[in-house]
Amino acid sequence: MTIGRAAKTVDLARGMRALEARRYEEALRAFSDAIAVRASAEAHLLRSAAHEKLGNRAEARDDLLAAVAVETVEIDGAAVTRRAAVRLMKLGAVNAAIEVLDASIERDAEVELAKMRAALCLTAGRTHEGLDAIRVLADRGGDHALTLARWLQGFGDAEGALDALENAPEGPERDRAVLRALAELGRHADARAKLAQMESGGVEEARLAIRVGDFVDAERRLLAIVDDDPHVVEGWVSLADLALWRGDVEEANARIARVAELEPEGAQGKRQQGIALALSGQRDQAIAAFDAALSVDERDAQALLWRGELRRAEHDLDGSLGDLDAGITASHGYPLAGHLSRLLTVTAGHRHAGRPVNATNEDAFAELLTLLQPVLGPGETGSLDAELLDRLHGVLDAMKGNRTTRPSFVEEGQLRPLDVPTHTRFAARQIQDLLVVRPPEDVLRRLEQLADERSDMPTIHCHIGEVHLWLGDADRAGEAFRRAIRDTAEVRWAYVGLCATEMLRGRWREALAWCDRGIEVFPPPGRTMFAYRSEVHRRMGELGRAEDDLRHMLELTPERISSWINLALVRHARGDGTLLAPTFVRLRRRAPGLLDDACRERSLDSLSGHDDETLRALFEHVLEMMRGNRSSNFVSYFTADGQLRFVPRD
Repeated sequence: MTIGRAAKTVDLARGMRALEARRYEEALRAFSDAIAVRASAEAHLLRSAAHEKLGNRAEARDDLLAAVAVETVEIDGAAVTRRAAVRLMKLGAVNAAIEVLDASIERDAEVELAKMRAALCLTAGRTHEGLDAIRVLADRGGDHALTLARWLQGFGDAEGALDALENAPEGPERDRAVLRALAELGRHADARAKLAQMESGGVEEARLAIRVGDFVDAERRLLAIVDDDPHVVEGWVSLADLALWRGDVEEANARIARVAELEPEGAQGKRQQGIALALSGQRDQAIAAFDAALSVDERDAQALLWRGELRRAEHDLDGSLGDLDAGITASHGYPLAGHLSRLLTVTAGHRHAGRPVNATNEDAFAELLTLLQPVLGPGETGSLDAELLDRLHGVLDAMKGNRTTRPSFVEEGQLRPLDVPTHTRFAARQIQDLLVVRPPEDVLRRLEQLADERSDMPTIHCHIGEVHLWLGDADRAGEAFRRAIRDTAEVRWAYVGLCATEMLRGRWREALAWCDRGIEVFPPPGRTMFAYRSEVHRRMGELGRAEDDLRHMLELTPERISSWINLALVRHARGDGTLLAPTFVRLRRRAPGLLDDACRERSLDSLSGHDDETLRALFEHVLEMMRGNRSSNFVSYFTADGQLRFVPRD
């Protein structure tokens, strides 16, 4: 070993000891000494870690790029690239991460690096780019087709997943993926036929049987699983669910006891205990159990929906509505019982406020009642009178312990699936969500087709208008929103959309006029109105009104990126720039791809600090990139070269 190499080895060892001891400045000096003796990928990777611990993001990035560039024999080059790319993403240097992979792939054409690049694109919100890359690999067949199907299904495109599986190799993994896609598409008969060919299997197959409504087969499979291995906690969880759905509290408690024994601190068992207590009429104990479940998992949808239901029974209507809204949002699908429970809470609120019981607009409940008809039975449903409300409470009773997106009810002592068409608003939202994986024109075509099929549902045109708004097409957006209120004026969302359309055109007074008209026709204002109206007020120089709207907006949806930006800009315009830098840091954490793209287009470093005027101009540019999108949980934007990208959802 040469003297230089020996010195470098000593410096690296000294730096690693300091790094482990959290003496980061000392580690930085040691790694710098090692690099001065002889630059190596390992030394740059380690110094990058020290910089990162010290908060030196730009320097950490530079060392990672240097590690990739150094010719090295100590570490495999592809391994260095993979490590550097992952850490660059973590820092928020999205473009740099993908570019180092591009350079390595160009040299070596390694399939695993190409797959990693596709995955990083998805993580960064560059979904179309990532999926196109994995499609190239999937065309060769093999496991890449399964990967593509999993990704598509994860983004809600079960139809695309089923197509991708045509190229996947035969086997249990493919069979399960096909089952998941069929269930998601509502092709339950096809899924049951597929399940019948799969006698063997585990908890996932049993849960798929539940999903497609074959409760008897599911229970048979689950009992066989726990009989073979009594320690399979997920088997007991599903068995307890089925007992709760039947309303068999005694059997459910026996199964819940096994869940608690195997997973004493888990949210699932605590939630199931709460459901059993609720079915037994023990409200206070049930609420305490749901509180315990939510202390473990604050997004447990069923616990939220049940607690909201019990709070209504306790006359805590604000708490009930808050829980129900949170539970509906946390549900992966359309929780029919949750929406019914919300309707009952809203109606109870009308009664409490001295308004007529049937003050709820018909649009809010007419289709819901149609979906509930198999359980609701014969009778008038045109008005929310006391008799209909009693019947609706009876529907919840018939659904026993089930508040999931797989609705069921008990009839003549038998647990039956409640298979109904997807609610129009949710169906339209599902289609709109496909923007992340399908071309905009395909999404619009599907929405137009849904509008033709359900011509009495004006809100579909609002989804069409919103897509055009996000694409920056004010004319087509305006046409769609006007179409929504052509036949019925009481479509609150359409007025918000028309305000947004005029904002996109830069016609501030016309935008405010649509807000005023919407509130007049259908009070109170919808929450999204504050997001757009606040920006209009800001651009008109009405800073006090803008800040009032923004404060209200952020109380309702604290994670709305556009409102963070607008509040920082309002404060800056009022002479207070203290929110600009924290908002920059917050954006880097929540939307690193968007911020990195915006900084690149403004020739700025996304990992360094900037003066107030630079940040002000950058934030205005970010809003321009977002075009008409001011969504709280589905943020899209365009790069300068027209690439449609997204901020991944939390």
